[in-house]
Amino acid sequence: MFDRLRQDILYAFRQLRVRPGLSIAAVLTLALGIGANGAIFSVVNGVLLRPLPYGDPDELTAVWHQEGPGGDLVSVSYENFQDWRAETETFADMAAFSRSTVTLLTDDVAERLPGAMITPNTFRLLRIPPALGRDFVADDAIDGATPVVMLSHGLFMGAFGGDAGVIGSTLRLSGVEHQVIGVMPAGFRTPFFEEAELWRPMGDDAACGRGCWFARVVGRLEPGTSLEEAQAELDVVGERLQTEYPDANADVRVAAVGLRDEIVGDVRPALLVILVGVGLVLLIACVNVANLLLARAIAREREVAVRAALGASRGRITKQLLTESVVLALVGGLAGVYVAYMAVDALIVLAPQDLPRLDVVRVDGLVLAAMTVLTTGTGVLFGLVPAFHASRADAGGALGSDRSVAGRQSRGRLRDALVVSQMALAVTLLVGAGLLLKSFVTLVRVDPGFDPRGLLTAETRFSGERYSGPARLDFYEELFTRMEARPDVDAAAGVWLLPFTTGAVISSIEVEGRPDVAPTEEPEASMRPVTDGYFELMRIPLVAGRRLQRSDDTNTQRVVVISESMARDIWADEDPIGRQIRFGMQFEDSEPWREVVGVVGDVKLRGLDDEDRAIAYVPYRQFTIGSLAVALRTAGDPAELAAPFRATVRSIDPQVAVYDVSTMDRLVAASLAERRFFMLLLGLFAALAAILASVGIYAVTSYVVGSRTREMGIRIAVGAQAGEVQRGVLTRAGSVAALGLAIGLAAAFGLTRLMRSLLFETSHVDPLVFSGMAALLAGVALLAAWLPARRASRVDPMIALRQE
Repeated sequence: MFDRLRQDILYAFRQLRVRPGLSIAAVLTLALGIGANGAIFSVVNGVLLRPLPYGDPDELTAVWHQEGPGGDLVSVSYENFQDWRAETETFADMAAFSRSTVTLLTDDVAERLPGAMITPNTFRLLRIPPALGRDFVADDAIDGATPVVMLSHGLFMGAFGGDAGVIGSTLRLSGVEHQVIGVMPAGFRTPFFEEAELWRPMGDDAACGRGCWFARVVGRLEPGTSLEEAQAELDVVGERLQTEYPDANADVRVAAVGLRDEIVGDVRPALLVILVGVGLVLLIACVNVANLLLARAIAREREVAVRAALGASRGRITKQLLTESVVLALVGGLAGVYVAYMAVDALIVLAPQDLPRLDVVRVDGLVLAAMTVLTTGTGVLFGLVPAFHASRADAGGALGSDRSVAGRQSRGRLRDALVVSQMALAVTLLVGAGLLLKSFVTLVRVDPGFDPRGLLTAETRFSGERYSGPARLDFYEELFTRMEARPDVDAAAGVWLLPFTTGAVISSIEVEGRPDVAPTEEPEASMRPVTDGYFELMRIPLVAGRRLQRSDDTNTQRVVVISESMARDIWADEDPIGRQIRFGMQFEDSEPWREVVGVVGDVKLRGLDDEDRAIAYVPYRQFTIGSLAVALRTAGDPAELAAPFRATVRSIDPQVAVYDVSTMDRLVAASLAERRFFMLLLGLFAALAAILASVGIYAVTSYVVGSRTREMGIRIAVGAQAGEVQRGVLTRAGSVAALGLAIGLAAAFGLTRLMRSLLFETSHVDPLVFSGMAALLAGVALLAAWLPARRASRVDPMIALRQE
């Protein structure tokens, strides 16, 4: 058996050398298909399949507030977290954490560092001990304890050069001295806050009321406990909290979600669609190679017939041909590994930076094993057609001088079936790519509610306690005055939380003169403190009333400007100007009534696909909540203002941190990055599928024309017109392509249901996309068939009649 296998493999390599052109074409086709599949599987493996980098990760569960059945999952209050932790038995433990950006002061220069506040048990719950130093203990979170901090491995190596002497030293973070007690291992990331570079303990002083939702919670299930059992227990606790604290917990349930599902849930549908797409490309590649090998098998009919006449069994011949196919696939697979490595590097560069777990995407042992299995299976798959054809060959007919009509018809049906399958697979991919393209174009055309062109944005952050309300105002007054004095700056303004950035403060709204309503029926709005001039700078249109003015300070009536959606939600068709509202969330000792003085256009806060939200803009002079994001408008390139802005802030106060400097155009583009990435990937695969399908049409039509040269010469010799011959060839190719298109469109109708969550204001059965992609592929197929058809119409009858 092994001796025969060795002979078959050696003979297979000789066959590769006999027809190098065919072999190279097949290897390149397979390399593209297998390499693309390997690259995408590397992403799927890293994002969806590889275990989370924590101890026993399948036991970890994210626990959320959920606003009503099927509502959004949102952060939780510290008080509710304490009750969940104390009253549940299905969880071994729970930990809470929240984002906490800090300012590190070194040599009087402020540097912003992303961090997180965590309960002291967090690292033990995740089962990741520190690499250096000690872990947090409960006493670290007690009010009045010495402030302590733990560092990430990246910060430890970068800012401190990997010097272990940093343990026990002090760092000045946001104006407070903190003692460094430990360093976490390389690669460790906090769930939800992967960018965190340092961690500080969260204690009971974080409690700010049950209506203050800011924390993320992760629980570890008891061994053998199911998520359903944990959810049932949380439902009981949640119902008690709804009864005891209706103001904050009415219509709020507790939702438990597997941590892996929570981290990768948003990208799972898109990755699976891309995986299906690249799988279809490989199938088309297999069909192309099967067509090439079928042509070679037809050319080798006499060889196979001789072997059969000499005593070779049908099984022995089939085994030999399948061995040749597998050897060809393995060569293509080796080239595909190289393609996969290059493609993964390109994907990492092109992928949006917020794609979860991108840092663990690579071609590893599992990917190589999967590619090996895929390669072997591919070789068998595309080798079945020529092997089946050869095993049924008639030895007498093959050795004769003429071939039977039945044999030619059988071969023709095989080739046509392969082309039909190519067209069906290709149009399915093209429809999917077309839907994503239309969805993306529709999204790009959405008006964000402001003009992002010519805007530079930057975040600023104060450190220490010296910046009280008046000091903050003085700082921004001087900063804006200096920047607006520059000839390249048209205007400057500030806002707490820019559009297209994370974070929000949602407050219930109390309307003067209206009866009290249940907490779940109170209107809500996103509160945004802004400086005067903000609406003019952002070019947010004024709908009614007036904008905020410099005179709107603490010495005058408290005022607010609202968005159109807020005006519509609260007052419907009534005029909101002059009405009084009050924020339900207690921002001050005595929250004042505010007069609505203006209505402005709606602004997309989270992205172009966000719904219009109720927004309440309050004057920063009346509500100096903290540090602001600064926006500068210029007629030139806004990126050129980055260095002057940093220098101006440093000249005013070097201890004020400047970070996240970007143009607003880039922020808008970043919100589209994930959609753009998946659209480009599926579009690339669809284009490759169309090319492969057109190559298949061309190859089959050329072969048919070549095999019928004598017939066509006779027809022309007896009076047939060249146009009739050309139409005959095109009609045959067109009928095969049409059948493939019909099958593919029917398949696409069902498969595009998987894409509904990826589409924006686009139907998954959009008739324009379906008909357009079918017409596009039909045109490409007819063009591919026209070239050999044109050659057929120019056959010289005398030359054709001399051929056997």
